[in-house]
Amino acid sequence: MKKAFLILILIILTRPFPSLSENGTDNDKTVFLQNELREEDPDYKLERERWLEEMRFCAPGTDWKAIDERTAQKKRARRNEKIERLLTSGKNLASFVFDTIGDGELVGEWIERGSANQAGRMLVADIDFENGIIYAASAGGNLWKSDLNGKSWTCLNDRYRISGVVFLKAVPKNGKTRILVGVRGGLLYSDNDGATWKRAKGLEAPKKWGGTKRIVLQNDGKTLFFLAFEWDYSKKKRISALYKSTDCGETFSPVYKFETSSELCDIWTPRRDGSDVYLVLSDTLAKINASDGRIEKLRTLKIDSLTQKYKSLKLKGFSSENLTKLYLA
Repeated sequence: MKKAFLILILIILTRPFPSLSENGTDNDKTVFLQNELREEDPDYKLERERWLEEMRFCAPGTDWKAIDERTAQKKRARRNEKIERLLTSGKNLASFVFDTIGDGELVGEWIERGSANQAGRMLVADIDFENGIIYAASAGGNLWKSDLNGKSWTCLNDRYRISGVVFLKAVPKNGKTRILVGVRGGLLYSDNDGATWKRAKGLEAPKKWGGTKRIVLQNDGKTLFFLAFEWDYSKKKRISALYKSTDCGETFSPVYKFETSSELCDIWTPRRDGSDVYLVLSDTLAKINASDGRIEKLRTLKIDSLTQKYKSLKLKGFSSENLTKLYLA
């Protein structure tokens, strides 16, 4: 047996490896490029999600995602209740690491080993100029807070990882600061500096089978628009959807549904000057009126073969007093 094993190793080691100048190099590059393009293709992502969906073996009519969500909600509720008891009793949140699991069968103190709080690259940030605080979210799933000098960074969610952050805002709410965190297919908020987190209601469709394209906060500090992509089960196709919240991210209601791909949709609103929300749908530029929510078409964009030539659009802008400039990338 040992002899056969050694022969096998020799055969492997003596096999010729292709050099950079041999054939296959260009093909390899082509394959890598095709894979990268497929990973960026939203339809490919949906195909992958459908494949993963089919891997779940459940009884007919069983919604395993709903079961998972109910379980997650129960865990969040237990965690929030426990932290709120600690805060009410004046105890340090460090005592939260002492936990009981398995119906009391296992009790212990959980201590992290190795490098703690790996930030990774920063994804989004927001500055509270009034209080001199900067907030930031990192790819490692952590939210950070510091003064403007950047010398007092602390993690706000040590024991509750939030991955895939695409939006972060800190706004005043009832004499406190509410932290709004947009993730893929949903939004979380905290009113106690990240000690406990709650999930916004009304975004079940993009969370179930979709995602987030853009979230914007109007300058009233409480109205949010959530541009998402989701699945239309009746038409069996991917669509774009716009949701609105008027209670600072606690609940969302659907406003419009679009046939246009989310890659060719985007929204933007001024943070301070002006309150209208601007919307681009393929070759159409429109405005969502702040008072009544009506969509008002502004113009048709003169871009040749827009949907064929470009894969995605991004809308940004600038507003000051009576001047508004929009930029389309």
